[in-house]
Amino acid sequence: MYDDNGDRLVSLGMGRSGFGRNNMLHLFNEDSIFFDLRYLSVLKETSMKLRKGAIGLYDLTEFSPYALLDKDENGGRLTLSNLDASPKEFLKLTTGKDEGYGSLGLFGENGSLNILATEPVGAKNHGALSIINHEGEPKVRLFSTNEGNGEIDIRGANGNNNIYMSITADANRPYLHLANTDGKGRAGVLIDGNNKGYMFSEKFALIDTSNTEVAKIFINGSGDSEVNAHTISATVKSFKMDHPSQADKEIWYASIEGPEAAAYVRGTGTLSNGNATIHLPDYFSEIVELKGMTVLLTPLSGTSKGMAVTSKNVDQFTVVELLDGIGSYQFDWEVKGVRSGLENFKVVRDKPRRLKNNIQNILQKGNTVYEQKRIM
Repeated sequence: MYDDNGDRLVSLGMGRSGFGRNNMLHLFNEDSIFFDLRYLSVLKETSMKLRKGAIGLYDLTEFSPYALLDKDENGGRLTLSNLDASPKEFLKLTTGKDEGYGSLGLFGENGSLNILATEPVGAKNHGALSIINHEGEPKVRLFSTNEGNGEIDIRGANGNNNIYMSITADANRPYLHLANTDGKGRAGVLIDGNNKGYMFSEKFALIDTSNTEVAKIFINGSGDSEVNAHTISATVKSFKMDHPSQADKEIWYASIEGPEAAAYVRGTGTLSNGNATIHLPDYFSEIVELKGMTVLLTPLSGTSKGMAVTSKNVDQFTVVELLDGIGSYQFDWEVKGVRSGLENFKVVRDKPRRLKNNIQNILQKGNTVYEQKRIM
């Protein structure tokens, strides 16, 4: 079919190619084909017969289609390409041959598959979304399972699963699993059957903006838990233990508080002929200051005339009996001192800003709208 100028507008015919006979319909504009409809049939080869149809959409200048609807050995597919001289596929929608599911793939500039939406292996009628890097390696996967749960896993540069989020199979309780470079679990967060939240790891650490570790909680080489921090505050600081004789009871003790960061050492000494010198542990002199150090004495004799400290230092102190006494007996002693470096401990302080307000300020100042590239 031609226009008044003799230019072809519609072409309908039959040709032959390596695929067999072709029934073709071409629609033309003044420059080239912009619509192509083909029905390709391959003659019988033994008991197999393949048929293939295609619809292509073209621009005004290029012969390669930017949209192609056809069929391969697995089923129907839709492919969208760019308009370059060497066209690249950017979107492909396909169907599985026998599995009965569809797939949607988005491709990058280098031709690699970047996003794949399909059905996960072994979980029919469920969805899966994979985000893939430029080398074809999946880095983020989102999918639903046969148990009715949603799962997310994030992989590192070496391909190991480093972050895994899901729901427990027995109930709607979430858990987060963190792994190191070898893919083995090192930390996690979960909610148990009693609706209690748990965090588990061999070590948790807080790091400041200079990447310095300022606090940590961990399990030491002896299997005991430890908490290291510059300052710890609580309404009550306690220890607890199982009651030795009542299995259904616990014993709790609260720490004694004071207006200073102090350390103490205590013991029992012996007065001989009214005199005694007590040597303190070597480490004690390393952790306390002499200024403000106090010594308490308790004589263990009913005939004592009383006792006094005549000299003291961070490594020892000297005791005499009052009234020039020459008694010989035991006494209890206790030494307290302010810890070195913490002499300026403040008792009354300004209240810090509430964390909730800080978070709100950060969110208000830091909101940024990111534009996402979309294929229209």
